[in-house]
Amino acid sequence: AFGQGNKIQSVEDYGFEVGGPIIKDRLWFWGALGRNDIDLLTVSNVRDHTILDTQNVKLNAQVAAPNSLTLFALQSDKVKIGRNAGPTRPQKTTWNQSKFGDDPTTWKIEDTHVFSSNFYLSGMYSIVNGGFQLVPQGEQNVFAFFDFSSWQNTFLLYQSERPQEQIKLDGSTFFATGSASHEMKFGISDRSTESNSVTQWGLGQALDLTIFGLPGLTQINAFRESGAAVELTTQAAYVQDTISFGNLTANIGFNYSKQGGTL
Repeated sequence: AFGQGNKIQSVEDYGFEVGGPIIKDRLWFWGALGRNDIDLLTVSNVRDHTILDTQNVKLNAQVAAPNSLTLFALQSDKVKIGRNAGPTRPQKTTWNQSKFGDDPTTWKIEDTHVFSSNFYLSGMYSIVNGGFQLVPQGEQNVFAFFDFSSWQNTFLLYQSERPQEQIKLDGSTFFATGSASHEMKFGISDRSTESNSVTQWGLGQALDLTIFGLPGLTQINAFRESGAAVELTTQAAYVQDTISFGNLTANIGFNYSKQGGTL
């Protein structure tokens, strides 16, 4: 009843990048655009179209002789038209996948300061917005109908926000105690990750029961819109000392991590 398999219609992959100094020996920039476009027909001749868009921008600044600053932003999106298309999922019941929310996917600020030849600190703050949504191509104010061979009319709607926030401070120092030399690294970090999702079945599900010899009978399943919110937090700290004494090298360290979550 179907073809031999999925058929690739076209594959396109192209991009552009540019970079260079804005202020000589002080400020530099870099930016890039990328796009992948994959178009195919599934085994049941339903269209499955995927677009991967990515934009990057980065600024590097030498604020002072001992201090450097980096700013970075990434905007990416996976747009998939007709996700999960197949024999049981005709066009109206396939998903259109895309990024959920307008905030940049990732942005980061990082600063490094060299206090002396033996000591430096580096601080970083970043946010990642990983939300996405699966929207059925059919309308939301109808029943998702299943006739025991395939879904009809529409399908499940799913939307999820998944923000992450992180702050870190790392450092390194070098010193000697007698004839032993030390390379000590240390740092602290705090990170929070959330997932907030919504699931909806339109007006509900309708099942055709005539296959069981019950003519004209349909079972209706009604659903309330469901939502879930999860948050995970992590605090961590570490100290590591690499000690060199003649031909002997020893690594001694301490690591602390505390995790917690709410639902």
